[in-house]
Amino acid sequence: IRRITRPLLAITQYAKDLSGHNFLQLLPNGDAIKRLAGYRQPEVKALVDSFIKLETDLTTNLVKLETSLKTQEKLQSELSIAAEIQASLLPTHTHSTYDSALVTHFIKPARDVGGDFVDYFVLHHRFLVNMVGDVSGKGVSAAMIMATVITMIRSTAQSVASPSEILTIVNQEFSRRNVNELFVTVFLSVLDMHTGELRYANAGHNYPYRNNATRHWVPFGQELDLVLGI
Repeated sequence: IRRITRPLLAITQYAKDLSGHNFLQLLPNGDAIKRLAGYRQPEVKALVDSFIKLETDLTTNLVKLETSLKTQEKLQSELSIAAEIQASLLPTHTHSTYDSALVTHFIKPARDVGGDFVDYFVLHHRFLVNMVGDVSGKGVSAAMIMATVITMIRSTAQSVASPSEILTIVNQEFSRRNVNELFVTVFLSVLDMHTGELRYANAGHNYPYRNNATRHWVPFGQELDLVLGI
């Protein structure tokens, strides 16, 4: 009887320890239970083998889970940093007034970091440059491409007046560096705040709308050019 009850008592204690065990550490009686795996009685041996497999599988799965959680935490940290960088590149005020022009915008990424962007600035105290765009894809890579395109448009607009020429020059330079093969849609406009003349170019972006004399919103700028990056 003792030969039967002794291994059963060991298995019972092992099961109790298993319920509250930190599987990243060894069980205090783990070696003892493994020695029972060589027990001759088939029923006892089968039970011991089942418990040993259970512990092994749980330990393996918990190690994988811990690794996965650390990876997710690192990714979330990187996304948070990228989101802060992206936010710093977008206009800080939702309403801005330049001379006779009022600019209002709203943007909310679908994820922590997205590829949608808007930007506007004044050149030579006269021309209001406005851009609205979207980078294919989402996440950190899209945000980095967004930052690159905004910077390139701002830089090119300092010396080139035509929206179409600005986008052509930016596309040539961007395509040369576009190793990730992402593309960007952009609507770019330049408003002469002294004369009211609006010039624009559309690189594959959604049609903009204007409020006409009858106070109806109507689309314009349907003449599309190719997206940037192709």
